[in-house]
Amino acid sequence: NGRLEYYQLDGQYHSTAVESGSFLSQPCNVDIDQASGLALVPDLDGPTYVMDGDNQLVSTIDVPGDAAAAGDDGFQHPHDAIFLPSGDVLVCTWNPGRLGLWRKVVEESWLHLP
Repeated sequence: NGRLEYYQLDGQYHSTAVESGSFLSQPCNVDIDQASGLALVPDLDGPTYVMDGDNQLVSTIDVPGDAAAAGDDGFQHPHDAIFLPSGDVLVCTWNPGRLGLWRKVVEESWLHLP
């Protein structure tokens, strides 16, 4: 659907943060780091996006088909992503079914460790 929408805790619609036709194709979920206000949005058709508190794209976490970094199948179809307490990011993929850890090396920047 390509949209990112907010709902209240009682299930009532609140607002649309990102409209269809934007950079999102198939967003899966959102994890928000309360300390930084950054949000991780894995997209089944693309990378994992990092957005700020104003719903603006800040960065992407993407290793498409890079055999040196992620093996022969690459790191495709991210399905879930979370911020760890250290500020590192953990991303899991739908297919080929992998976990990836990106260590935070500087503010708003991550390094993938195979």
